[in-house]
Parts: sequence; structure tokens; C-alpha cells
Amino acid sequence: MLLLRRGAALSVVRPNFRATAITEITFLPASGVSGVVLPSIDALELAEIVTLAPVVEGAVQTETETLLLEALLTGLEQLEAETPSGHVLVIENQPGVDWPRTRETRSEILDPMGNRLHFRWHVEPPLRIGRYRVSS
Repeated sequence: MLLLRRGAALSVVRPNFRATAITEITFLPASGVSGVVLPSIDALELAEIVTLAPVVEGAVQTETETLLLEALLTGLEQLEAETPSGHVLVIENQPGVDWPRTRETRSEILDPMGNRLHFRWHVEPPLRIGRYRVSS
């Protein structure tokens, strides 16, 4: 289960990563989780913090950014799959403080057929996910 901290409350969220959006890395409230009892922040004990910061390079700007977001989503899904029962994942980044964004670096490649651009995309700051044990 992926949780987002909003003040003292926790809410269940799902990733919504889109290269064509103004804010590419967002999390929306998860549908179909009614009846789930969320732990209080006081009932969580930090086990570890994992950072996700993929880097992708390519020749087409939007395709490369899309690959970056897919790599970020794959890393998040893998982390969820590896999380044992009795643990939850909490997004540690805070909106307006250190929210992760996609960043681009361009470089020119000299080619006999004409100059081309090469794109390097990365996430900055990295997406930080806390794995917490739920204590009773």
C-alpha cells in the first residue's frame, strides 16, 4: 500500500506519471480502497528509506521523458512487490518543499547529415519512499 502524508493524516494514493502534464510526477487518491483502516502516523516505525532516481537518455525529447517516468513507475512497483506484509510505503517528499520533478539536459551531436540533439532526463530531487513497519 502506498501512502501520502497530508499533515497528520495518511491517505492511500496511486501513481499518475504523465510526460505531457505540467507536473509530471503526481499521486492521485486510490479508488476501490474504501473500508481500509489506515494506521496512524504514531503507529509507524521507519524500517528504511529508498530513493528512486532513474536516468534515461535518448534522441526524441518526449519519448525519452516517457521512458524516464516508466522507469520510475517500474521502480515503485518493484518496491511495492518487495514490501512484506505488516509494512506500508509512505512518500517522504513534501509538495512545495522537495517534490520530485523531471529535469532535462540537452546536448548537440555533430553529424555529417546535420546537427542532432541528445536528451538526458533525470528526476530531481529523487523520489524518497519510506518503508514503515506497522506496530500494534
